[in-house]
Amino acid sequence: MPFVVPDADELLMRLGRHAEAAEELERAAELVPIRHERAMLMERAAAASATWPLRA
Repeated sequence: MPFVVPDADELLMRLGRHAEAAEELERAAELVPIRHERAMLMERAAAASATWPLRA
């Protein structure tokens, strides 16, 4: 399941729904048992969170 969520985050980002993309990435990170994958998802969530107010 965690491998599906990055695709959803990409779609949400393209739709300009950056906050929702960040939430999905954080949710996916909670499900991933591998530490470096979890860190990667959290980095993407932070980037999405930092992006969305600038484009609103």
